Amino acid sequence: MRQSNNLVSLTINDQQLTVKKGYTIFQAAKENNIYVPSLCAHKDLTPFGGCRICIVEIKGKKKNPTACTTPVEDEMIVYTNSESIQKERREILQLILSEHPSGCLICNEIEDCEKFQGTIRKVGATTGCMWCPNDGDCELSKVVEYCGIDQLDFPALYRGFPLEKEEPFFDRDYNLCIYCSRCVRICHEQRKSSVLTLKQRGKYTTIGAAFDQSHIDGNCEFCGACVSVCPTGALSEKYRKWAGVPDKYTPSICPACSMQCDIQVLSKGDKIIGTLPPGEPHLSGGELCVKGRFTLSQLVNHPDRLKEPIFKYPEGDGIVSWDTAIEKAKESLSKYSGEKAAIYISPNLTTEEFAAIKIFANKVIKTSYITSSALNKNTISFLNLVKKSTTLNRIKKADCIVSIFLNGNYNYSPLTISIKSAAEKGIPYIQIGFQKDTTSRFARLKLTPTLCNENLFFKNIIKSLKSSKNVTKEIEKLIDILNNSSSPLLIIGPGILDLSQSEQIIL
Repeated sequence: MRQSNNLVSLTINDQQLTVKKGYTIFQAAKENNIYVPSLCAHKDLTPFGGCRICIVEIKGKKKNPTACTTPVEDEMIVYTNSESIQKERREILQLILSEHPSGCLICNEIEDCEKFQGTIRKVGATTGCMWCPNDGDCELSKVVEYCGIDQLDFPALYRGFPLEKEEPFFDRDYNLCIYCSRCVRICHEQRKSSVLTLKQRGKYTTIGAAFDQSHIDGNCEFCGACVSVCPTGALSEKYRKWAGVPDKYTPSICPACSMQCDIQVLSKGDKIIGTLPPGEPHLSGGELCVKGRFTLSQLVNHPDRLKEPIFKYPEGDGIVSWDTAIEKAKESLSKYSGEKAAIYISPNLTTEEFAAIKIFANKVIKTSYITSSALNKNTISFLNLVKKSTTLNRIKKADCIVSIFLNGNYNYSPLTISIKSAAEKGIPYIQIGFQKDTTSRFARLKLTPTLCNENLFFKNIIKSLKSSKNVTKEIEKLIDILNNSSSPLLIIGPGILDLSQSEQIIL
């Protein structure tokens, strides 16, 4: 019986449920802990129904629709695991497996292999058991186990695609691809990059940039969202490809830039092996850039990284304990205080680290002299401007966005995604600068100042706002957009600090 205008009552596997109107059967089942297998469904993506593994039986209907594309209806009666559904599901899954190396999925030696790894002779270098990068963490394996498939009734086809290892950060083995299109859809729908597409047809189908371009030439940001959502080992990180399944997922914050994005750190034993966006590992594409997604574990584990204190003895540098290092630092610092001391800090420190240093300077060294290699007139002017900054959510309220010398290539992903999403909804986006970045194709207007005359360029814009005489068509269009905007947003990128006239422009 209908509960309200916004709720729907239905029955799934003889369990009565009340869910929100507009839910799909798949969403209703998942919200109530009823497992429906799927290989293409994703919480952040438009329902696709490509794998057809999530078919269900609906009482009163002849055909078995996919749960991920079928909206719930009042009084609907659904069965997700009836005998007829499981039989049809197994047929569909076998068709998928006929083009996917499946020795590791239906082998009769799986139990012994997991215990003793005694059957690695049966696999090649690109797939199977130990040699699959998703060994122990494969969504396809879990669905095969649920459906109870222990043999294939269809002839198997190995497509023989060459491994693609030439580009940075992740490898691609499309022999393992099941065409769920998660990677294509998350690149288009969530990241707004539209780099990936399905290429060719039939058994020759692969995924990549259009016209056989490399990912770099196709303007891939290497955000890793495609790798995160891949249900098989078709896409795998180079750095942790053979590290195995992490023991622990620890929430943390990315220190690579001022955005300070949330991340989860993957560790195995006492070693950090990778990073992911927050959320369920195979379902979170996230908003990380290439630095937060792929480089942090490599930085932490780099052989040149100092992991122990080094003291400079007359004979040379030597490793000392932390207690010894602190004691020696205390001896050295006790000789200087007040105006005799100054602290020179790295520009790469986090806000929290800088705050700790400031307390240390005031209370221990008793000095106010703190400086950095990054500080100059331009930076100080920029930092004064930063005090007037707003939050990222302000983009949602803007009816016009202007970016100045923002380079979003491989940087500031939450910001660039927000800009692209706003522009996609029809908000005018104007880009001022020299470089093309991931937001450029969304720009309604792109203006490039004359080199070394940037200050004059902005002065002309300010004058033109008062009088539109003798202006170029581009500036006239810019002024028209600004005059019709009641809530414009100005985004100033750090690229402005590289200009010779930076201080004058900011002031």
